[in-house]
Amino acid sequence: MTSWITTSTTKKKVAPAPVSYFPYKEGTFTTKTKEATVVTAFYDIPSSSSFEKRKQSLQQFLQRVPCQILLFTEHGFADEIAVYRMGLEKRTRIVVLDPSEWVANTKYIPALWAQQVKQDPELRLARTAEEFKFGYEKKEFMMKATEMNPFGSDDFVWIDPDHLDLIPSTFPLANSIPTDRILVANPEPFRADDIASSYFKGKNRITNTVLAGSKRSWIEYSKLYDLILAQKLKISAFIGDDLMILHYMIIHKPNQFSLVNEPSLISTLTVE
Repeated sequence: MTSWITTSTTKKKVAPAPVSYFPYKEGTFTTKTKEATVVTAFYDIPSSSSFEKRKQSLQQFLQRVPCQILLFTEHGFADEIAVYRMGLEKRTRIVVLDPSEWVANTKYIPALWAQQVKQDPELRLARTAEEFKFGYEKKEFMMKATEMNPFGSDDFVWIDPDHLDLIPSTFPLANSIPTDRILVANPEPFRADDIASSYFKGKNRITNTVLAGSKRSWIEYSKLYDLILAQKLKISAFIGDDLMILHYMIIHKPNQFSLVNEPSLISTLTVE
């Protein structure tokens, strides 16, 4: 049985945290000639909302929003999802990817995710190993999307499947996506003492229901995510919450992110 992950022993200096300010839309912005690709995933795993509610939300989104979309799902849902997208087939790619093929399941042993359930600082939420795996897999969905790139896009937008019902029909606006950073909603400013925080419970500095960036930015995002995860695993810290990992990513390398003082990126990425 292999170890959970191998890490370098080389020590690196940690960049200072953003302190009590909103760096609105930092990065390079250009007039885009290509549409962004929206990426999401639909699986029958535990969630804060019921399966039927998520399914209805997915159906309404796929029928109402004509964006270019790449959607990952399991075999049992693919045909039904295709029906939801009738008339928009050329702007749709459905990728069947069984959970057994997730990187969360092929790179890490099951005991790692079971341990996250035990270590969860928010036990009251009764989060499961499957939820933690899905949180990790989001960035792997994005990596696959940028590699496949069926629409030839320069920019890619992740949307959590629990929030599809909030997306307007004119979403997403590629011009609002920086070419060199990941766009993140930042409703509450980071503070200097966040560097010492072991967990961001209740602080809500950022949200990650919608994230956007260029192909290059997503590749760097994935690398940084795995770096932070490796550092946390090395000290047996909790790594199950992907939002928590993103907090640490921004603290570690703030120049890879463009923070927007909004509760969500939906309005930022919507054509008015």
